[in-house]
Amino acid sequence: MRRFDLGIGATTSSPAAYLTFPRLELVRLEQTYRRLDETRYAYAAPLFSYDEILGVSPHGFVVDYPGLWTSVTASG
Repeated sequence: MRRFDLGIGATTSSPAAYLTFPRLELVRLEQTYRRLDETRYAYAAPLFSYDEILGVSPHGFVVDYPGLWTSVTASG
């Protein structure tokens, strides 16, 4: 997402190739990102009816993908 260089409040579309399973069919995945603040982006992928807020680290890595996964940090 860093490559988009979005200012806070800005939105961009970012279509991607998606390989379906088990049919192994390549389809166009429409998706959009809107930067909410320094660590959150609104993300939507209509093909999957997915519309959530992603948490992002200061380095630009997604650390929270609601309903799918959350990053865990090892301590110690």
